[in-house]
Amino acid sequence: MFEVIAEAFRNNEPRAERVKLFGFDCLRIAGKVFAKVSKGRLIVKLPAARVAALMTAGQLEPYEGARGAMKEWAVVVTDDERLAIAVSEEARSFVSG
Repeated sequence: MFEVIAEAFRNNEPRAERVKLFGFDCLRIAGKVFAKVSKGRLIVKLPAARVAALMTAGQLEPYEGARGAMKEWAVVVTDDERLAIAVSEEARSFVSG
C-alpha cells in the first residue's frame, strides 16, 4: 500500500518527498513526516481525535512505536487504495497545516 501512496503523492504533490528515516520508508512535506511504512503496514499521522474516530470506524488500528502507544500515529487497515490515499492526504494536510 505504501508504494501506491508514494506514487500518488509523487504525481499529485511535488512538495512531498520520499525519504528513509530511522530505517523507515517515509513521506514528508516541509520536513515533517506524515506517512511511513513499518513491517509492511502503512502508518499515518493525524490529530488524536481523528485517529480515535477512525479507529472506532474500523479503518485504523493503534500504532506502538519504540516508546509505546502513539496517539497521533495509527496503522491503516484497509485494502481500499482510495481510502488509504484519502487518509494519507488528510495526514499531509495535518502536518503541513
